[in-house]
Amino acid sequence: MIDDKNNTLLCLNSDGCEVPPFKGLNIKFEGHNSYVEIRNPNKINKLSIIVGSNCRVYIGSNVKIINSVYIWATAEYSTLHIGDNCLLVDLNVSLKDEKNLSITIGNDCMTSSNVAIRSSDGHTIYDINNKQILNRPSEIIIEDHVWLGRGVEILKNTHIPKDCIVGMGSVVTKKFNEPNCVLVGRPAKVVRSGVNWSTKTTDEFDAFLKKTRNKSN
Repeated sequence: MIDDKNNTLLCLNSDGCEVPPFKGLNIKFEGHNSYVEIRNPNKINKLSIIVGSNCRVYIGSNVKIINSVYIWATAEYSTLHIGDNCLLVDLNVSLKDEKNLSITIGNDCMTSSNVAIRSSDGHTIYDINNKQILNRPSEIIIEDHVWLGRGVEILKNTHIPKDCIVGMGSVVTKKFNEPNCVLVGRPAKVVRSGVNWSTKTTDEFDAFLKKTRNKSN
């Protein structure tokens, strides 16, 4: 679907064929020359997207939304990429106020409720002596298979490596380099390394390990 301002909404099925917008999708184009692509949604309860001018929003295949996801991609030339097989409960994604903002969420990620990702502050903090700006926006990168717990906030200029867990209520404010870590705190810091996570419950994971071990014997 292309409107009279050259905005494109493209919904695709599992075969890559274009299909009509699905139930639960609410999209509003406020500008021009923007592109939104949603590939083979799994089960989406509510997805609301507001798009400005010259923006790109890509939502990968088999994404499942339990409650609701709100996306504000209103900053000109902003880009949002959500990978395949993500499980999202409640998520707010903000690319507002300043141009050229970028947020990337990798494949197989999971968010709990009340998670917020914001790529700029919207206002300026500066040094009173030389007027140097201290809080310029910068991209957010969340690599594959990252679990964001309840109430997590991800702020500008952050990087979360693959297979990490961000604990409930934490605020991520910087770049991390080590995968397989637990990040906790306000601001978040590494509290444990050498971990990974699974969507299985502990009982299901115990049974999975037992089955795997029996096969190897």
